[in-house]
Amino acid sequence: MLSRRYRAGDLIRVYPGMYMRPEYWNGLTPTERVCHLVRSLAHKHPEWVFAGERAACVHGLEAPWVAMRHMVYVIGPCAASTSDCDQLQRIRAYGIQPHCVDGIKVTGLARTVIDCACVMDPCGAVAVLDSAIRKGLTKQELYAECNRQHTDCAAVFHLLPHADQRSENGGESYARAVMTMRLGFAKPQQQVVFVDPLTGRTYRVDYCWRLADGAIIVAELDGMEKYTNPGMTNGHSMQIVVNEEKQREDGLRRAGVSVIVRFTFDDVLHAERLERKLAEACVPKAVAEARA
Repeated sequence: MLSRRYRAGDLIRVYPGMYMRPEYWNGLTPTERVCHLVRSLAHKHPEWVFAGERAACVHGLEAPWVAMRHMVYVIGPCAASTSDCDQLQRIRAYGIQPHCVDGIKVTGLARTVIDCACVMDPCGAVAVLDSAIRKGLTKQELYAECNRQHTDCAAVFHLLPHADQRSENGGESYARAVMTMRLGFAKPQQQVVFVDPLTGRTYRVDYCWRLADGAIIVAELDGMEKYTNPGMTNGHSMQIVVNEEKQREDGLRRAGVSVIVRFTFDDVLHAERLERKLAEACVPKAVAEARA
């Protein structure tokens, strides 16, 4: 019956044998979709311990949707079975100490970060690491987990210099990782506060580079939601929001900012556009002399 309804378009199939009403599924955020699926699988397979990007979502970590492989990772002593579907990948390991989060068995925070570093796009794994550090994970705990599991943590060690818990969300973390890891720009400061000397208003910027010659470059990650989502515009019209952005830029320049470059997440996904914008703004490369 479910298969017929799926073929007719009344349902969508999110995993073999699991279906959802399209109107409900489409109203969920990517993280909510992951948690719905994992909870259903946990109900069907209570012995499973979820790992990688799925565990990251259950922990509430920032796992950028664009960086996911959209696989279900299960960790434990059992090897792959011929009955496993293409969406399921088993990580064979022994002595795993599962954590129960909202009734779902997942790997601990440190092990989750290690697995994400191994299976995700590195820029996405940086976002997971940033949010795990914000939740209190320490480098010492990461090292201890690597030693306990006798795991090669070269991928994690490669990410650590690029981590920064000051990112407010996964999008900011992912964009910064693209700048530094993929494009080779110097690591920026984040959430730097500037005070307008004329009005006394404070402005916090997404990314900031202070150059040796005294120049200050600021980059802002924009999204259309800030202009159209009533929750983010406080009910103001788009024109009012645009005028407030202009006042913000004027205030930043009075506070000493030399260059302001704005970019969108679409620019991040098309990294050559982001590279061109940052280069035109004279953002230094990592090898250049800059106080990041």
